[in-house]
Amino acid sequence: MKKNIVCQSLILTIMCMLFAGMACNKSTGTKTTPSAMVVLQPKAGQTFKVGDTINIKWQVNYPDSISSIVLWLYSLPDSIPMSLATSSFAYPDTTFSWVADSAAASNHCYIKLQEYFNNVPPDSSGTFSITY
Repeated sequence: MKKNIVCQSLILTIMCMLFAGMACNKSTGTKTTPSAMVVLQPKAGQTFKVGDTINIKWQVNYPDSISSIVLWLYSLPDSIPMSLATSSFAYPDTTFSWVADSAAASNHCYIKLQEYFNNVPPDSSGTFSITY
């Protein structure tokens, strides 16, 4: 029985190694592909002041699936999204700088990155703060 488990574990590890560039769940051996787009900044726990420039950065893993990206800012508890960009972005655009205004001040803010046309799952940043 132990040999069988060790053998299965070794096979799964080798399978995972063969799928270079893709994440792999070692417990099941199934491959998982990274999201088409991922928010890189701002990072969870960061604190900004009203008037600070917040550099928003994201990564596009599958440019062919991305045609138009929109950035939203959520400030909880209101949870009413504020559009950060008046126009959408297309790959290779992966950055946007925004000056934090008083309307966004909250201890629980996050950025949502949304692809507009191809039904790609959105991604969100971790929670950060905008203070006075």
